[in-house]
Amino acid sequence: TPDISALVDQLQSKLEPGFKSKFLVRIGQRFHSIPNEEVAYFFSESGSSFLLDKSGKKFILDQSLDQLENQLNPNDFFRINRQMIVTFKSITSIDTFFNNRLILQLRPKHDSDVLVSREKVRAFKDWLDN
Repeated sequence: TPDISALVDQLQSKLEPGFKSKFLVRIGQRFHSIPNEEVAYFFSESGSSFLLDKSGKKFILDQSLDQLENQLNPNDFFRINRQMIVTFKSITSIDTFFNNRLILQLRPKHDSDVLVSREKVRAFKDWLDN
């Protein structure tokens, strides 16, 4: 008789969504793989998507933030607005901001203000509290 617990484990692994654990980026003519642990945040700018690693290096991606959002583990990443997906570890401070929004300070620092959209504030707070 087959081991039922082994079959259950096998079925669960097939049912659980597979999240990306690393990202292949191009640097000139070479490719480099960046693990999730090294990602500070993703952002969109001038129609392109970028990954910023913890050291502050910026890499262009072939995917939109909408596509990325579906591939990322929601325990580790949160889409705070249309232009940005952040990791918890990149957030250094959170302050209230005009019109029921939040403003974040990130490490590495982003070029412009990082705002959590009004529609996402409640879900963002829940994500932080989880």
